[in-house]
Parts: sequence; C-alpha cells; structure tokens
Amino acid sequence: MTGTQPLVSVVIPNYNYGRALELCLRGALDQTYQPMEIILVDDCSTDDSVAVAEALGVRVVSTGVNSGWP
Repeated sequence: MTGTQPLVSVVIPNYNYGRALELCLRGALDQTYQPMEIILVDDCSTDDSVAVAEALGVRVVSTGVNSGWP
C-alpha cells in the first residue's frame, strides 16, 4: 500500500429537508477521515436546502426537475 487513503464520497439525497439538513451535513463534515467529499443531490427543493448546503461549503448537484415520489 502506498500510504494514500481512498477517497470516501458521502452522497446525501434531499428534497425540502432544509429544516434538518444542517444537522445532517454538520455530522458528515465533522468526520475526521480524509480524503472525503460530501455531495448533496437535491431534487429541486423549494425550501432553503440548497442555500443551507452551500453555506456549509457542500457541493450541490441538482436533478434538474423534481423526480421523486409525490
């Protein structure tokens, strides 16, 4: 082994969970393992979810259109 650790990707799906999202993202951000990336996959939320994630420096990927269950 070369001594480099494998990249861990944490993918968090989201739709309108802005009220609880900060707690979830902070839990992931508080992990000490490195290297790690956190990606929020947002299903076109209509609340402040994207702003919450961006304020914490989390990468946001949008689905483009809401495609979840009604």
